[in-house]
Amino acid sequence: MTLHLDSVRQVIVLDNCALNDILVRNPSGHLADGIRVAVLKQQIAVWTSPSLVAETVAGSGTDHAAARKKLAFLRVVSGGHMLKYAWDLFEWEGLNGHAPSDTDRFMARDEEEMVYEQSLAVCDAGGITLNSEDGSERVIRELIYEEKAAGQRAALKATDATRQGVTRAFEASLGNSDADPAETQRLTEHGDGIDLPALGKWIRSISRDDFARWVSVMLEDLGYKRVVTADDLPLLPHATSAAGYFLAKIAGNYVNGQKWQKNDTYDARYCVAASQADILVTTDIRLQALCAQMPYRPFRTRGIRELAGILAQSSQ
Repeated sequence: MTLHLDSVRQVIVLDNCALNDILVRNPSGHLADGIRVAVLKQQIAVWTSPSLVAETVAGSGTDHAAARKKLAFLRVVSGGHMLKYAWDLFEWEGLNGHAPSDTDRFMARDEEEMVYEQSLAVCDAGGITLNSEDGSERVIRELIYEEKAAGQRAALKATDATRQGVTRAFEASLGNSDADPAETQRLTEHGDGIDLPALGKWIRSISRDDFARWVSVMLEDLGYKRVVTADDLPLLPHATSAAGYFLAKIAGNYVNGQKWQKNDTYDARYCVAASQADILVTTDIRLQALCAQMPYRPFRTRGIRELAGILAQSSQ
């Protein structure tokens, strides 16, 4: 974890499932109250993201009162700690070769307030928002669904594009080829005769050096030419989280046929958001299992029960 101004307290990031459990499935409200008190006492810090705000509004359906309640909670417990968009954080590391500082990691307060005000306006309009592409009125839930579907298609395309590179890297690790993972990742032809479950298990146990080369190639493919070594991985938490999530999904597909889901787009963003935090809190068992398979992960994952334990310890 990168040193930041909140290093004296535990930093947590909530995904949409955790936020829903805290405010909807916890009728007594003790978890929400516990978080507010812990934040007020500076025992924990809560970081949020535009993706959580968007999914909160879209996921509440016609219950706009529930959406407003969630937004009000986030505004109180994470005020001043709204992260920039995942792509901006990733791009920062590509440009600068290191993680952003607190100043560069978070939105300015006026930008943060604009995100909340625009989201509340969507609630007031019955879930209707303007499409940024053509200015037409759209239901935000439909827009988010389309965004997730587009992310799913892009991930499937990227998986196909890297399949041969993964296979060649696997063969190289077994001494069956002189191929370099950094040189073969871009190859798109499919190989035959590979034990896919064994290949998936290899991805899950990939060495730090091989993983660093994959991060280098990923950054280069996006226009940022950098040579990343194993020692550099802690300096690039957002890039490593994105690469780790992607490789874990590929491994899951090879080992037991796991498919890319539409929600994976936002799950990846939550992982990127947690890159410089201590803990990603989620009640999504599938996401917890996937994070456990990431070859490199700069954060921990915990559920609501563990969050309650953290709050209990901080209150002592």
